[in-house]
Amino acid sequence: MELKLNISRHSAYPIGGFLITGSNPKNWLLEIQALNFQLNQVTIYPIPGNVPNSIWGCFVITNANIETGDLGKNEACQRVFPNLYIPEKSKLIPSVLASDYERHFSEKMHLLHPDFGLVEFNDDFKLIALFNVPKEQFVYTFKPAESTFIPAKIDRFEVRKVEGEDPLKKLEEKVVPKSEKLPDKPLNLKEKVKLKLYDKLFNRKKDKDGNETIAPTALLKGLSKLRGAFGSKKGSIDGMQQDLEDLEERNKAQVDRLLDMLKNNPDEALKYAVPLDQNGSSRGSNEGLFDISKRRNGFGLFGGMLGGLFGGLGSGGGAGGSGGGSVDIGDGFHRLSNQYHETARELLAKKEYEKAAFVYMKLLKQYGLAGDAMAQGGFYNEAAEIYLKFQNNKAKAAECYEKGKMMTEAIELYAELGQHEKVGDLYVGQNKRGLANEFYQKKVDEHHKGHFYVKAAAVYRHKMLQDEEAQQTLMQGWDENRQGYECLTTYLEHIPEKKRLAKINGVFREKVNDRNREEFLKVIHHEFKKKTQPEKESLKEIAYEIVAEQAKINSNIVEELRKFNTKDTEILKDTTRFKILKGKGKRR
Repeated sequence: MELKLNISRHSAYPIGGFLITGSNPKNWLLEIQALNFQLNQVTIYPIPGNVPNSIWGCFVITNANIETGDLGKNEACQRVFPNLYIPEKSKLIPSVLASDYERHFSEKMHLLHPDFGLVEFNDDFKLIALFNVPKEQFVYTFKPAESTFIPAKIDRFEVRKVEGEDPLKKLEEKVVPKSEKLPDKPLNLKEKVKLKLYDKLFNRKKDKDGNETIAPTALLKGLSKLRGAFGSKKGSIDGMQQDLEDLEERNKAQVDRLLDMLKNNPDEALKYAVPLDQNGSSRGSNEGLFDISKRRNGFGLFGGMLGGLFGGLGSGGGAGGSGGGSVDIGDGFHRLSNQYHETARELLAKKEYEKAAFVYMKLLKQYGLAGDAMAQGGFYNEAAEIYLKFQNNKAKAAECYEKGKMMTEAIELYAELGQHEKVGDLYVGQNKRGLANEFYQKKVDEHHKGHFYVKAAAVYRHKMLQDEEAQQTLMQGWDENRQGYECLTTYLEHIPEKKRLAKINGVFREKVNDRNREEFLKVIHHEFKKKTQPEKESLKEIAYEIVAEQAKINSNIVEELRKFNTKDTEILKDTTRFKILKGKGKRR
């Protein structure tokens, strides 16, 4: 039997395999992989070339359903019988009968092709045999620790306060951390006792100009007379008064030491500085005595002028005294006050904000300036604590919390202050639109109560993103004749340009009456200035209709027509003539 292949327009048999040209098995593998076939889905047969010991390519048979379009550049093959294949779009001549197939092709695979003729395949090609598979090795695997989640979007950011932390106490410990005794030569024990005794025996008084006088008490006068009756002249009142003044001068001299230290070494001076009362006195370590020494066992930095500030005294007193007494230091008060202010300004200039706040808070008792210094340095939590604790200034405290990203505290204070719109803004920043709109609505209700419809509409539109409610609010203002011009012009600004003229006509026909007719005329003129000529004519007709109706009760309204006829030189004469005739009671 002689078999031939003829070209056919169609494939008469199903596609069962395809041809790959080339003699390199690596390229066969790559092509099979590119066509998305697995090795267990295909059987490969090498095809000999026309030259001895050469390879034309390979024939690939697959058990998967394939279409010619899925094979790329490779030629598909038809399956005539289970063991007989021919190229696509070709036909056998003559046709192979079943008896011929059983006799010639049933035992082995055959492929008939015009390039290389009829090929009989003895064995398929084991492509896997070419692979050099590495030896499998045991590898220990472990689960990594949970990684940090990095969100793609940050909805809100907030700084939280540490529970139980006292920021003002931490500030005190930072500015004045140690407790040491200053090398000093104050009054000795005998002199201190004497000064205390003098303080009981002499009265101090100040006149209107602030001048102080010292006078003996009745007790001292009585003792002086008693001693005179026994003939004793020692220890006169004048002598004791002079001794008192000398001791006080020695006591006051420590003010000068503190002033020098503040000028030359302010950091060190803060450890010994003396808080000043507003009445011109200073807390001392003993009654009537002024003594400088470093704080001990806690300053009570921002707790007011407690006992135990100087001389190492605690709240219950210490050696040499029973508590923090007060002593009048005369002009030393003003000198210290001025130097404290100067020292604070110098610390601020050097950006030592905490130390400057220490001076204002502890030494000068000027809490507002202390809070300002902390806020200037970015210590918003501490600044807010000062404003709240010592001034009850919730507004400034809220601002500090907001700047410090402590939104929970800021929102709480703004809500107490009734700043509902501000609270809404902060909630929006935290991506809490529901809560934000609750507070925005409170602000809208306030505006409604005060008949501020333009402001209420602005909150609806720009804060709550509710345009329809904003337009309804503006129209309510027009209907109630409250801020009518502003309400209606704002309303029309948010109507699309193509629909605005129709809306103006609608308002004119439905919502214009004797109360708001003249106001509507102003709105018409406002729109008239922005329109093109065809629209101007329509608005002018409305204006004439309004003037004609309103002129019955207000003849002066005819002057409004000039605004709609700026190029008409006769309009002035006509309107003037109308007013004159109207005034005489004539009609035209």
